[in-house]
Amino acid sequence: MIKWTVLLLVPFLLTAKTRFVGNSDLNQFEREELTFSLSFRGVAAARARMRCETLSEQVWRIQVDTDTKFWADLVFPVCNRYITLIDQLSGRVVQVEKKIKQKNLSQEMAVFYDYAAGRAHASHGFDWKIGDELQTLFSLLYQLRGMDPAPSDSLHCLLEIESQLWVVTGQVQVGEPVDGSFSDLPVRSIMLDFVPQRPLKPREWKTDLLTNRFGRQGKLILKMGPAPENLPIWMQIGGGSNPVSMKLLSRKKG
Repeated sequence: MIKWTVLLLVPFLLTAKTRFVGNSDLNQFEREELTFSLSFRGVAAARARMRCETLSEQVWRIQVDTDTKFWADLVFPVCNRYITLIDQLSGRVVQVEKKIKQKNLSQEMAVFYDYAAGRAHASHGFDWKIGDELQTLFSLLYQLRGMDPAPSDSLHCLLEIESQLWVVTGQVQVGEPVDGSFSDLPVRSIMLDFVPQRPLKPREWKTDLLTNRFGRQGKLILKMGPAPENLPIWMQIGGGSNPVSMKLLSRKKG
């Protein structure tokens, strides 16, 4: 049995690559809308809608909206929007915005990335050092889809989450199908670990529920369907005892 398993893995091992996550062509996701069930502590508490489109300035715009279901609204209402802008020529994230309206926080915030100066500037007056190349949470998701990683590929990049820089490394494996609307699709399982690039400093501002999922060590598990759509069928965001999971319910195009 072990012999046959090794033989099955040989084609993957021979073609495995170490790949940098970035500068993928996201045009294939133009006007695609994904709807997810979002669970916290194992309970489906919200819906998330994700959309990618091109703006006139040759910029990709990724918009994610999260809204709690009626029963969860009574306990901890959430109505949050996250926007990521990516320059099509360089593949770099140039700006992120968020509008947060949840029980314990109302906030509007934008971050502008100045790669020439090596700094990020936030709308609330703070700024911090960045590298030459980075991803944010939702740009990372779409870049992974665009690069179509193969089983046994190793992945790496630098992730920026509101002034905190994380070194991201991970591996692609053959995964198990996910129950639900897309249970007939074969799956690649991508497991990414986030390790702080430098000692973490407490932020001088409050952060939202999703950002808080990343503590001393973050994690992202993505179960991706086959090419060309490379659908994010299931995700787990954050490590520790209270991660957030997202399960794909539907996909629309146009």
